[in-house]
Amino acid sequence: MALKALLSSRLTLLAALGVAVLACAVIGFTAMGDDHKIGAIRDAKVGQKLILDFPGNRVAAHRWRLVKEKSRGLELVEVSPIGWIISPERTSLYANEDTMRFGVLAKAPGRASLTFEHNYRGWANRYYFRWETIEVVISGDRSP
Repeated sequence: MALKALLSSRLTLLAALGVAVLACAVIGFTAMGDDHKIGAIRDAKVGQKLILDFPGNRVAAHRWRLVKEKSRGLELVEVSPIGWIISPERTSLYANEDTMRFGVLAKAPGRASLTFEHNYRGWANRYYFRWETIEVVISGDRSP
């Protein structure tokens, strides 16, 4: 009888632990899961260089990159990574307080749709991806 009670309590504990792990995985996936955000519309003049900032953490394996296959109007702009801006007031080694910066030079009038991919390593070395699209509307007036 004692063995049956002990096995029953252990199975109950394992089931509860399994439900808790599953709940954490679902919550984590929702909080850090795959999504696509349509970002701001930015106006520029031919010859103007825009700065685009994206949040992240260089130390915790966050990566941002331009996805040429999902972008349109790349012939109108020149996109170049500037690099990470490290927060001087970091509260945690793993907080998303840093900024990945890109420069976008407007070369010709029109509309460019730039899609950036953010991938990062989450809990239990699971990788997550999200995308952000920035629309750049370029007028023919040259920037001084």
